[in-house]
Amino acid sequence: MTGKMNRMARIFKNDTGKSLLVALDHGMALGPMRGIEDINETMEGLLPWTDCVMMTKGMLQHCYRPDGKRGIIMRLSGGATIAGEDLRNEQIISTPEEALYMGADAVAVGVSIGSPFEAATLTGMAIKAAECRKWNLPVLGIVTVGKDKEKRFDPDFLRLSARVLAEHGADIVKTYYTHERFEEVVKGCPAPILIAGGPKCETELDVLEMVYGAIHSGAAGIAMGRNLWQSSNPIGMIQAVYNIIHENATVEQVKSFIL
Repeated sequence: MTGKMNRMARIFKNDTGKSLLVALDHGMALGPMRGIEDINETMEGLLPWTDCVMMTKGMLQHCYRPDGKRGIIMRLSGGATIAGEDLRNEQIISTPEEALYMGADAVAVGVSIGSPFEAATLTGMAIKAAECRKWNLPVLGIVTVGKDKEKRFDPDFLRLSARVLAEHGADIVKTYYTHERFEEVVKGCPAPILIAGGPKCETELDVLEMVYGAIHSGAAGIAMGRNLWQSSNPIGMIQAVYNIIHENATVEQVKSFIL
């Protein structure tokens, strides 16, 4: 297990056991969104506060310039876009071997619990988890809801989903934060939980409140995309989030970063 432990140590900061993951995989389904037209330009000022990045194999191949100082998680699932019938209909589009070849420290697979694609996506993740064990390669299971926004706020659904992904082999689970009963979601999942930054929040203060609430409810970190790189002040935002996650700062203490 030394290999897996070493890779997990590149995802989670050793002294805090937590992670600030910058999600850059949105383009696989949503195209060249504002903020990630040029991934290297987006990341230039964010890297000092980034523990890990999540990307697709295409962006790792074409855009990303790794420096060996932070973890890399590569998406193993995809194949569905905003132009199609349902974003939840993800397929396995890569292999653990390709992820290792691309320099990844872990792989990510989307799973659509409670949808018509539940069995296919859950089985796909479970099979890839089995394959990844041969290489001591961690698997991040992602709870996906597509356009079904109500599920993002349902603690019973998220509690079920997080546990099911861990039961099927996920080493880390990415799910949504609920202001109510999130402690139950964490308690019911034996794998560390990263919360999804989610759709763009109304205010940047809302983002910080979400991060603070999640960390103090037991989350092991955050996987943040749009609420970071579409912020009016991305560098200030990531500094504020970093301090909440790793320095145990309060929202009041860090809000000056985003002013």
